[in-house]
Amino acid sequence: MYYVTCALSTFQRSQTKHRVSQTNTRQSDVLFAADNDKSNEDRQREEELLQQIHKLVETRDFLVDDVEFERLRFVSASMVSSLLGRSPLESGTIGSE
Repeated sequence: MYYVTCALSTFQRSQTKHRVSQTNTRQSDVLFAADNDKSNEDRQREEELLQQIHKLVETRDFLVDDVEFERLRFVSASMVSSLLGRSPLESGTIGSE
């Protein structure tokens, strides 16, 4: 289960990184314009883009935390299993979900 979670999380992180990059590119045109040159539509678009980036960063943070949790769980299970003289996969400690 650990390896599946890592692969899925890696894919999700890649997709999130790609969306952040695209959003940043679109945002640069709006953000680098002088405030007095921005229309109300530009300001609204800027706010929407900032909200999108905020949501993407939260998603990325969740994925990073999830991968770290799974890594620590695997390491802990491996340590316990090694003390018992079994591999985590053989003992059913990992991958039983």
